[in-house]
Amino acid sequence: MFMLLSRTLIILLTGLSLMSAHAAIADEQDATDLIRNTTDQLLSEFDAHRAVYESDKDKLYTMVERVAIPHFDFDRMTKLVLGRYSKKATPAEFNAFKTEFKTLLIRTYATALFQYTGQSIHYQPQINEAKYNIVQVSVQLDQVEPVEIEYFLADREGVLKVFDVSIDGISLVTNYRSAYNAVIRSKGLQALIDDLATKNSKNRAVTN
Repeated sequence: MFMLLSRTLIILLTGLSLMSAHAAIADEQDATDLIRNTTDQLLSEFDAHRAVYESDKDKLYTMVERVAIPHFDFDRMTKLVLGRYSKKATPAEFNAFKTEFKTLLIRTYATALFQYTGQSIHYQPQINEAKYNIVQVSVQLDQVEPVEIEYFLADREGVLKVFDVSIDGISLVTNYRSAYNAVIRSKGLQALIDDLATKNSKNRAVTN
């Protein structure tokens, strides 16, 4: 359904690690330093406990959720992914979709850590737009052109949080919205939620 993800899992780990575990006021944060420093933090923790994570994926998911997920703006991401269906969703449906979507991202992106083998990551100074910041990153994969990533971060209650990631000019939010909205149109939002819950449950059974 989303081939871009399957081809680029190796670079998506930086999307997980761009969030800092240290609270700071958004206008005092440097987004590029935030990404660089916490990438080092995440990889260091992963390397230190790799054997544990290989045998118990749930511990890996817990680490990723602890380090990264509190610093994603999942309310905004959920609204962007659902698009026009966001206003039609009940509060219960909105929260249920957000929970399953978050679980999907944790498990998908955590897998990328096992694929990282020291590829070069180059960071550019942040670009300051009126309502958000952009950080551009190049990841040099073996014997191919660098993959260009853009992180979009905005202030949420005084802290910078990510609300979208673009890979080679293709937005993850836009791709999920296209795929999920097609399901909603044909089957309804609850059917999409149930489908995600089933897939997340199966993935859990496989990795335990």
